[in-house]
Amino acid sequence: AAFGDDGAGASVFSDWWSYKFEVYYSTAYNAAILTENGVNTSINSDIPGEQRDLYLQAAKTQRYGDLSDTQALKLITINPARQLGIADRVGSIEEGKDADLAIFSEHPLSVYTRPQRTYVDGVMRFDHEQDPDDMRLRVDPEGTVELSRDGYDRDRRRSCLKGVTYLRATRNGVILENAGR
Repeated sequence: AAFGDDGAGASVFSDWWSYKFEVYYSTAYNAAILTENGVNTSINSDIPGEQRDLYLQAAKTQRYGDLSDTQALKLITINPARQLGIADRVGSIEEGKDADLAIFSEHPLSVYTRPQRTYVDGVMRFDHEQDPDDMRLRVDPEGTVELSRDGYDRDRRRSCLKGVTYLRATRNGVILENAGR
């Protein structure tokens, strides 16, 4: 009998391996190998903050294992819901289930996508256009942005950029200017 025949599931890291004991013999192909052998597989992370980017972790299974869009998305939607025993409520878009949805700017497996809206129980909880905490710089692409920060002089002795007193971003890169030059 195969591992998944009795309903067993497996949750693995996307492409993290050999950096700590439990993943020492791991491989980036784990999710694809398990999926293609009928195992209910999901992608996980134990790194704080990475959970919000599981859609990008799922996309890695297309590089490491050639999974389809549907197979990759199932790794972070219905499969973990089945593993947790809550697939009757979440994990897929079906009538009668909780309306927990994430709307993206592009295909959710694209490296260029950005979350636009999030709904929990049908109530919008995040809207990119209305986010008061949006820390991204909104600048004129032809202009420059001052990147120097308060306290630079205080931290200068610990900086690897010796003599740099001014940093600014332009459309084509970052400019570092040495004092007096």
